[in-house]
Amino acid sequence: MKVKQTRVSENIDIFSQLDLNLIRVFCTVCELNSITLAAEKLDLTQSSVSNALIRLKKTLGCELFIRVGRGISPTSTGYFLYESLSPLMTQLAQTLQSVQDFDPKLSTRVFQVYANEVLIDLLQPVIYQALLDTNIEIIFREAPLSEDQLYEDLSHNKVDLALDIALPYYRNVKHKLIAQESLACIVRQDHPEFLDSISFEQFFNAKHVLYKMRRENQTVIEFSSIEKMPMRNVYSEQSSLLSMMSMVSKSDAIGISSQTYAKSYAKLFNLRILPLPFDTKPINIYSIWPTRYHKDKASQWLRELISVSMAESFG
Repeated sequence: MKVKQTRVSENIDIFSQLDLNLIRVFCTVCELNSITLAAEKLDLTQSSVSNALIRLKKTLGCELFIRVGRGISPTSTGYFLYESLSPLMTQLAQTLQSVQDFDPKLSTRVFQVYANEVLIDLLQPVIYQALLDTNIEIIFREAPLSEDQLYEDLSHNKVDLALDIALPYYRNVKHKLIAQESLACIVRQDHPEFLDSISFEQFFNAKHVLYKMRRENQTVIEFSSIEKMPMRNVYSEQSSLLSMMSMVSKSDAIGISSQTYAKSYAKLFNLRILPLPFDTKPINIYSIWPTRYHKDKASQWLRELISVSMAESFG
């Protein structure tokens, strides 16, 4: 009985000395394997992060990190603590965030959202109208081509939400399918060869204006096609869909665009929209956000607004 009392008293003593912020700093350093990056994410100085780790080490009486090259890595004890404590810290943060009120009529929040050129072009006018009676700003930024960079920016709170066509497989994020889109072939309205349709052979014999957007090291057509496609004859390669459409309108080359985007600009660029001569999978569009903000009222409001606006933009 005395032994049990001693253990209980030791546990109480540890909790009386423990600052919960030390656990937060510890988990962030474990997540990033870097004091520098953890300091940036937590908006602290590097010395404050280092001192927090020293205090936690003294409180627990064990080594938590070892030096690995220019960085650090958790010891076996440190890794055990991180695996045990990180879910608890996430749950605690979600619980506290879930009780916070968010009133869009009173808020002055500025949200940052990653999206590609097509989604920004289609969503921005709808979002603008939705925010007219608020002081909230939603700033759309073109997503980086690197998926690693996209998820790193989400992790570091550089953006609140990302819209992407690739199903996320990174830890610490949640996602929701919010729209599906199909692809179409575009040619200039007075093209001498293609009127209402284009055959498989004609498609791959023609010159193509390519759009450079890539996901999972594939072009959009490779990403969405059901079967492996032959190589295309390249006429030009563009980093923007608008510049791709402009180039198609001035040549006999053809291009590929999303149906909705093509319909929006067909009249402006004097384009004809043709069905693709092969089967493709629908392009899924996902809303992606950090797990720790899943129950955050502001994040929930933002995700709902984006979902509603996507439905309106894509009809």
